[in-house]
Amino acid sequence: MAKWAGYFTIQGKLCKIEVAGGLPTVLADAHAGKGGTWNRDGVILFTPDSPNQPIYRVSSSGGAVTAVTKLDPSRGDNSHRFPEFLPDGRHFLYLARGAAGAGELRVGSLDGATSQTLMPAESQAVYAAGYLLFTQANSLVARPFDTANLRFTGDPVPLAASVLLLRSAYRGVFSASQNGVLVYLAGAISQLSDLSWFDRTGARPEHLATAIMYPTLIISPDQRRVAAITSGEGGAENVSLLDLPHGVPTRFSPAGEFALNPVWAPDGTGVIYVSQKGQSTLTYKPIAAGGRPQVVGEVSSDSYPYDWSRDGRHIVYVNAQGYWLLPVEGLAPPKAGKPSLLVRAVTDYATAAFSPDSKWLAYDARDGSHDEVFITNVPDGDRKWQVSVGGGGYPRWRRDGKELYYLGADGKMMAAAVQWTGDVPEFQPPKPLFDTHHALTPSTAYDVAADGQRFLMAWPETSTERSMLTLVTNWTAQLKK
Repeated sequence: MAKWAGYFTIQGKLCKIEVAGGLPTVLADAHAGKGGTWNRDGVILFTPDSPNQPIYRVSSSGGAVTAVTKLDPSRGDNSHRFPEFLPDGRHFLYLARGAAGAGELRVGSLDGATSQTLMPAESQAVYAAGYLLFTQANSLVARPFDTANLRFTGDPVPLAASVLLLRSAYRGVFSASQNGVLVYLAGAISQLSDLSWFDRTGARPEHLATAIMYPTLIISPDQRRVAAITSGEGGAENVSLLDLPHGVPTRFSPAGEFALNPVWAPDGTGVIYVSQKGQSTLTYKPIAAGGRPQVVGEVSSDSYPYDWSRDGRHIVYVNAQGYWLLPVEGLAPPKAGKPSLLVRAVTDYATAAFSPDSKWLAYDARDGSHDEVFITNVPDGDRKWQVSVGGGGYPRWRRDGKELYYLGADGKMMAAAVQWTGDVPEFQPPKPLFDTHHALTPSTAYDVAADGQRFLMAWPETSTERSMLTLVTNWTAQLKK
């Protein structure tokens, strides 16, 4: 019987705990863990976050964390996730997510010598009893696999006709043990989100739409549209525009692009976003009919824009090093200058917003074991104040600069009143407005109306109608029928 269990926490840690009970041990940071596996030699493989993360290894006793796979731009890699050790404890399966939304099932090795593509894939795979189990068009299938030669030896055989597939994560909800036990979630759980307005008390006065997933929401300067990231075919993210007040989405980014993090131009005539079709680029597209995307500049694959100052002079984007200021001239399209690192920071959530006068940047960054909201002056970044207390992220300004909002670590919408002495802000102690029931995660989505009286939020549905957890013992017997 296993002595230990490994798991990810909502606080962004990879931990282990004895099955018999006891206190957990933290092994590594994992801000939004995308799968883990543990071999008999005490090696744990895991993906700490997504996207733009390879697979890492760490000893089950703790210690250094090192990468065992490498994202390959020539293959369009966006992330590696869901590692699964094969019986030799040296080779492992993993899912490689492509920049255009495609997925591949691959085999890697601890020494880094093997990176072999097995097949296109829409979900992770697990190995059990001589088979790889994975989803195929929402069905669960088993395909015979030779672990010595790392190749398939037969065609897929169906096991279950309907298994929940989290398409945007490439995650099928199933698991199989080595002793013939299989469990999967059948039927359907909605992965959609209610897009709704909330007032300052948390009441929901207006429901806009229940149609698609909304991992990002940015209200236009004229308050008439919303730019959102929506999940498209094959799990690829698109930038879509939604007209207010009706909330009807229309895809904005071209087909075939993996488009993320839309940011409105200060005059509302266009949107800039990061395109990960091949080389990652900052791309500008006018909202006028017939507007064509235009590349503003190339960025590293882990770079994402978050705001465009109202004076039109800077775009802020973030990558593993921290928050960068990109000087720009013009709006349609902007002409980019040389970026400079404004804040060197580690962050779980990486969100930033310029103050209405464009002289300050609110952002979140790691402070000890959790994220807090800070502000710094633009463009020098030589002054810094902490705004949040007890953890927080996702700052948003009121249009007149008299309040700064953020999401607290406990899921409460927080508001900090601001008094200005000249162009220098002085923040009052933050006060809770209402409980959003949102965990503070990288997929949190909300924005604030210009007057600070309403909050537009993507509220995940929780319906589990027609879904059930199915347990199958001796599942291999089905293969012989």
